[in-house]
Amino acid sequence: MKTTIKPKLERSDIVLMDDIVYSQPLAYFGRKPRPLKMMLLRPIEWWGQTELPPLPTIIWIVGGAWQQTFPSWRMAEFSYLAYAGYQVAAIDYRTVNEDAFPAQVEDAKTAVRFLRANAKRYGVDADRIAVMGDSAGGYLAAMVGVTGESKAFETDDWAGFSSSVKAVVDWYGPIDLLRMRADSLKSNQDASAEDEMIFRLFAGRPISQENRAFLERMSPECYISEKTPPHLLLHGTADEMVSVFESERYYDALNQAGVPAELCLLEGAGHCDQAFSQPEVQHLILDFLDRYLK
Repeated sequence: MKTTIKPKLERSDIVLMDDIVYSQPLAYFGRKPRPLKMMLLRPIEWWGQTELPPLPTIIWIVGGAWQQTFPSWRMAEFSYLAYAGYQVAAIDYRTVNEDAFPAQVEDAKTAVRFLRANAKRYGVDADRIAVMGDSAGGYLAAMVGVTGESKAFETDDWAGFSSSVKAVVDWYGPIDLLRMRADSLKSNQDASAEDEMIFRLFAGRPISQENRAFLERMSPECYISEKTPPHLLLHGTADEMVSVFESERYYDALNQAGVPAELCLLEGAGHCDQAFSQPEVQHLILDFLDRYLK
């Protein structure tokens, strides 16, 4: 059978640009440089385009208990964002096997400054940048959001450019590890998982009173201010790794500070559940981004 059709041009092509080095910090606890890379997923009107039009850009920070990163995770799924006119920048960052807190936050904030410094080259609308992450990446997204207007956790890379963002989307991120540990102990549960995360993040230092002030610096709640950007929090009610109470308490703290915040609980969903990839959730994320980024 032979047919001829004339498709209606309803959307652009999607292109993935990878191996973009945005920073080279010292890793392995200061022993050697480590190239940190990002990849960009974006709509493109035609091949050979000489200048990329500026687009609102979402920085995606993948989770992995701060012990591993896999930036391309979910990038194929995020084509729905590209078709909606957004660019997605998935970033790598130093794990706790390479350096301790706050290296992970420093890297995420450096990525924001890199995109602003190279906005024309990579088609970034420097005034419309958001950050989104899941689990440990959700925590890092929150930390970037609440510290963007301050000099906290800044490095010299791309100095002179702001690391502030317009919006935060946090998927089931742990917010306060000390509180999570205390909750486990109060309910007579094993707090070894929280102990291990704190131990790794804090360069192997013990959980002690003299270290407590620094440990408290790890919580995004410590940095909430009137300049904190709007947040969308997503959490499954059956999450056994990061309690839903973390997002509920963070939501309350944001509301008390007058920060626009939305909390969506996914009934019956666990940690890293497929429920977060469904069209209903995608529409919810798009609606939030459209309100604060477009």
